[in-house]
Amino acid sequence: MGPPPPLERATRPPFHVRKAGGLVLISYRERAGFTETPWDGEARELRGIVYAEATGEVVSRPFHRFFNLGDPRCAFSPDRPLVAGDLLARKVDGRLLQVFAFQERPWFASRGSPLLSGVEEASRRRAWTRDHDTLVHRVFEALGPVTLLFEVVDPERPVMELPEAAAAVLLAVRHIPTGRYWFPGASPELDALLGDLSLPRLSYRPAGEGTLGGLHRAVREEQGREGYVLWLAEGDFVKMKTDWALGFMRERRAFQDQLQGFARALLEEQLDDFIAGTAFDPETQRAFLRLYQRIGELIGHATALAEEARGLPRKEAFAHFEGRLHSLPLARPLLDLALAAYEGGEARAWLRFIGLLKKRGLEILEALLEEA
Repeated sequence: MGPPPPLERATRPPFHVRKAGGLVLISYRERAGFTETPWDGEARELRGIVYAEATGEVVSRPFHRFFNLGDPRCAFSPDRPLVAGDLLARKVDGRLLQVFAFQERPWFASRGSPLLSGVEEASRRRAWTRDHDTLVHRVFEALGPVTLLFEVVDPERPVMELPEAAAAVLLAVRHIPTGRYWFPGASPELDALLGDLSLPRLSYRPAGEGTLGGLHRAVREEQGREGYVLWLAEGDFVKMKTDWALGFMRERRAFQDQLQGFARALLEEQLDDFIAGTAFDPETQRAFLRLYQRIGELIGHATALAEEARGLPRKEAFAHFEGRLHSLPLARPLLDLALAAYEGGEARAWLRFIGLLKKRGLEILEALLEEA
């Protein structure tokens, strides 16, 4: 794999920077899943990688980017034979948690932010055990500068599959300077550290015989499962999705259309008609009612912040808002709304939210729905 890329590599879209707590996280956004960015080895590392802001040192190196079998950007043909060294593991359907050492203690980050949001931290706490703490300590001591990679599943925040209980599932450990991976079930050094610990983990096993395409055909009809991940002998991953997961994604696209309808209803002041139109699907209706409630809470938060700064000059009020919001999710829109409320109360904040909705499309609604 080689050394991680320097911070300067992420200089243009779709890469973006998030700073918090003395850390800089680099990630990317793609409008339709594709960009003209050349996904070379360095670019593929810029997927949640974390640097110390003061020194530029890489302090966490999560999974490099990899692709689904059949994606034009995937370097592997379905006809590629399975060989010794190919490892197969179930794909865990949750949210990535990266754990690394910073400021002489374990630090928790997601793929998109160097600080966990309140919702993410609550999920982590439900999933985390003393054995997780023990493993982190052992791995830091034995393997050097590494990132432990977990997937947090939580029945209160399901993605596609509905887990029975909250769990932080160990996926892999990655060496920061070299990019090497250790996999549970396939790396003796890591298995020795897991030893007597009782914590959920993937178990990588030999992929067997045949071809990549043949393996995909064999697993794609499985129900209630997102798919599988293969670690190939060439030193790269490939994903395989089930038909069930692809069907779920079609349902998600349908929900995106409904979300667009919700946005239009807000802009046209016809939300009552939209909510009435979802009565045929009570779960969807509840989701949009929660979303509308979350919008009200966001504007209420901004209005309360504005009241705290009432009487301050605008420049000082801005600094006050920045200080209160810098580490929070949705900090940028909250800052905009607080300034609007400072200038004209709750009514001005609402108008500003409508402006943000016109400007940022579904992005802000998706973030609010995720929190809700």
